[in-house]
Amino acid sequence: MQGTIGTLAAAVRDAGATDPVAKLRQDAIEQVSKRDDGLSSSEKLMIIKMFARDYASVQTYLGLTSIDDLRKAWLAETIEELRNL
Repeated sequence: MQGTIGTLAAAVRDAGATDPVAKLRQDAIEQVSKRDDGLSSSEKLMIIKMFARDYASVQTYLGLTSIDDLRKAWLAETIEELRNL
């Protein structure tokens, strides 16, 4: 049984590694989780949930990773929009 679970876990992990959309989502989630953008844990969770639904937001965030002031402004505006949904 343990071998079957290990095989299944490896298949799921490998599928994510070969799916470029999943890989970019994982990258965006990792970066927003680790980066200090002044976000609370609940705000980071809001962004992560958005990444799960909206691939365009993943692409936008990743495009802004090297532009600190613009990324922070985008995050603040996005969080405000999410709060008003």
